Amino acid sequence: MHASKLDHSPPMQRVLALFKECGLGESLTTSYISENAHVENAATWVSALRRNGYDIRCEYAYMTQAGGRVYRYRLVAEPKP
Repeated sequence: MHASKLDHSPPMQRVLALFKECGLGESLTTSYISENAHVENAATWVSALRRNGYDIRCEYAYMTQAGGRVYRYRLVAEPKP
């Protein structure tokens, strides 16, 4: 799979804008990203941002009562020019 370019991907731009809006270092859940950036499969778009040079960390947050795992993503650094 090839990396999508940020300037040609509105979904990726929305996910990045959400990270920036929430602030560098703030962590966002997968569901928060999906709902607020209007994307399905937030992990795919986070991965695409990583391939475009963004340092985004993933951490396990907790397990729901139904047994689902909740993960949080945090933008640590933007690509160096």
